[in-house]
Amino acid sequence: MKTRVQNLAVSIAIAISPSAGLAQSTVEKRFALDQPPLVNAHRAHCGGEPENSLSAIQCAIDRGIDMVELDVQMTRDEGYVLMHDSSLKRMTNAQEVFPDGSPQLNGLGKKSSGHYIRDYTIKDIQKIRLVGSNGDGYPVPTLEMALELAKGRIIPFLHLKTFKVESLVPLLEAYGVGNVVIWDAAMIVHRQLGPSGFAASFDIAPDPQALQRLFDQVGSDLAVVEVDYRDITPEFRTVATELGIRIGYSGHTFGSAGGTEDLALKNGDKGPWNAAIESGATVLMTDQPEALMDLLGR
Repeated sequence: MKTRVQNLAVSIAIAISPSAGLAQSTVEKRFALDQPPLVNAHRAHCGGEPENSLSAIQCAIDRGIDMVELDVQMTRDEGYVLMHDSSLKRMTNAQEVFPDGSPQLNGLGKKSSGHYIRDYTIKDIQKIRLVGSNGDGYPVPTLEMALELAKGRIIPFLHLKTFKVESLVPLLEAYGVGNVVIWDAAMIVHRQLGPSGFAASFDIAPDPQALQRLFDQVGSDLAVVEVDYRDITPEFRTVATELGIRIGYSGHTFGSAGGTEDLALKNGDKGPWNAAIESGATVLMTDQPEALMDLLGR
């Protein structure tokens, strides 16, 4: 009998095979204003799989979800892994594998009970496994692993928690600048590189003048702005349309309304999410991506 890890490996192998026949997804194609709303799985939540895991990304691909929001952390040797927290404690067995903390700090005569990702190398993290519901035995994904799985099949929406432009950008360029969206940290990339071709997303107040100023700074790299849909005005929608920019909204637990939309949807109430969509929000970040896909009739 195959283990869960073996099954995931088979699934990934099928997904990255050229013969898989899955539809290609690029930012330019999918973000065109004549396309329907996009569903963005917060932390890649899908099917009860562990957040920010390869199995969750695969679940989202299988369901036809448009994007996965992925949290990216930098390691001690400037590698990149998927993890929301700065520490490995909540999501992994790091405390069992390395009871005294990072071997890198131990070698310096130091101990750390925090198990912070910044103290571990990629090689260290390869020895660690995800734990919890559906996650036992899964590796902590590197960013490269996630991008390879996603390529052409789903759009990564990258929340860059810690990074250095010098080590991150070559990795993303190898993947393809037109295949990812960078959230918030895109301004740091833009200031160092100028127009980069990486699609950018920013949280702003839904003010037409603020949107125009942001566009003047970022230019055509600006793909979506995250706002509270309750404050969207017709004027703001008009400017966004004229500039070719999508309006986004986060209805998950850490969103503008503390998860009101997701909680309602989980309980069978479509009203709050319908209100967000009717207001003009068309990039929809959620912890309930499968239910939101159903709401959209997809």
